[in-house]
Amino acid sequence: MFRKLVFVFFLSLSLVMIGVGVFIFLNPALEENVLTVEEQEELYEAMLLGNKEEYEIYLNRGSELNFQFSDGTTPIEILVEAHDIEGAKRIVETGFDVTKIEEHNPVDTVSNVIFFNESFNNDDINSLAYTLISQIEDDLNRPDSYGMSLLMNAVSTNNMKVVNEILKYDIDLNQSYNGTTALLVACETTDIQIELIERLIEEGADPSFKDAEGNNSIFAAIDFGQLNLVKYLIEHTDVNLNAQNNYGDTILHHAIYTNLDIANYLVSQDINRSIQNNEGQTAKDLAIELNFIELANRL
Repeated sequence: MFRKLVFVFFLSLSLVMIGVGVFIFLNPALEENVLTVEEQEELYEAMLLGNKEEYEIYLNRGSELNFQFSDGTTPIEILVEAHDIEGAKRIVETGFDVTKIEEHNPVDTVSNVIFFNESFNNDDINSLAYTLISQIEDDLNRPDSYGMSLLMNAVSTNNMKVVNEILKYDIDLNQSYNGTTALLVACETTDIQIELIERLIEEGADPSFKDAEGNNSIFAAIDFGQLNLVKYLIEHTDVNLNAQNNYGDTILHHAIYTNLDIANYLVSQDINRSIQNNEGQTAKDLAIELNFIELANRL
């Protein structure tokens, strides 16, 4: 009798397990551990409308939120943009992992979180970014959908804390993306912190690297009128002051074209004034052509 009962018990258990397997097979959303399409649409609408009472029920199901909505955004991006930082932290704590989203570039998501924080410099968002950065450690040298690296995007927001966090990992600081580098992006960022430039160079960023037009970091700083940065690069790096870009211009030529204050400063530097650009012009020739007579008299 006992054997018969045992047999019936295991038979029943087997049938239950088979039933569970069939149920999962017929419900792929469960197998993949993500929300159903209907639930995703409901969540998306609630988040966009700011209906926290409606979407809050999903916040403890972070491992089921590893997907992107139809517009390519992810739950964590929408939560951060809506300033629901606590909600964003909750889904990470309960299993959200940006690397598990299918057919999605995780660098895009982390970059967007960093971009959202540009105007606020919120430490909680920074902390959230640190967690996401750790998730994509193996993708940190991967370009985003626009061809830029995560470090470049962080640098462009002038966020020293996030830049320092990224630099803790194995980053190729001189890898070229779209013909430029993180240091060049930094030099093109308005009001960039000199400390951030210094940090990049300390970690091995090459200030002599030239972009697609042959412009190095000093050319870039001149373009954006950053005299203090130009002074720093000249005084603290070994950039060749007589380097020429693809047009044959030196930094002195370039400054005469773009920023007279910087041009006047460069006149006092050890720059070869006899160098001609591709038009056969020296810096003095160019100053005369542009009617900068006072500057020309100093050349």
